[in-house]
Amino acid sequence: MDKESIIAAAVQLFRTKGYHATTVREIADRLGVTSAALYYHVSSKEQILCEIFDKAMTAAERRLDRLMSLDVPTDKRLELIIHEHVMATLDEAPLMAVFFNDVEHLPSDSYQAAVERKKKYQDRIVEVFKEAIAQGILQDIDPELAVFGILGMCNWMHHWYRPDGRKSPDDVAQLFANMVLQGIRTQGSPRH
Repeated sequence: MDKESIIAAAVQLFRTKGYHATTVREIADRLGVTSAALYYHVSSKEQILCEIFDKAMTAAERRLDRLMSLDVPTDKRLELIIHEHVMATLDEAPLMAVFFNDVEHLPSDSYQAAVERKKKYQDRIVEVFKEAIAQGILQDIDPELAVFGILGMCNWMHHWYRPDGRKSPDDVAQLFANMVLQGIRTQGSPRH
């Protein structure tokens, strides 16, 4: 048993039963260990939740870091950001569901740190939107509000998306990117 297996078991239980309804004993039972063995690796259920948040944010940040390092035109970067955010949400759907649904259960200091970390992530995307507006690629819209709307649309997918449905994650990601960018692109702005 390691932290990854603890996180995986907790994610399954938090997603099906809810954070408050899940006990440490149930997490230990899911892993086939005693509570004492579980406490050897983690100090509390709250710590497990903090680890889940860290894992989810780290995954999203790594994807964004990779995209920000690419030498691509700004409009292509925006398309890739939306695409990768959708993919991050779907690739780790159970983890992301806990991330989005249980943020209010974090201890106050961890909650504040999570809010600040999410804001830094969002701010990086806002800067790309500002750049696209300055270049005349996108309409002169409120970039922060646009990013909130786009991320909200993507983040809600864990509620309705089904892997066995009509569309693949890639199809949904491309649809969202096209829908958003075609809706706010300036007239005559070339596509890359």
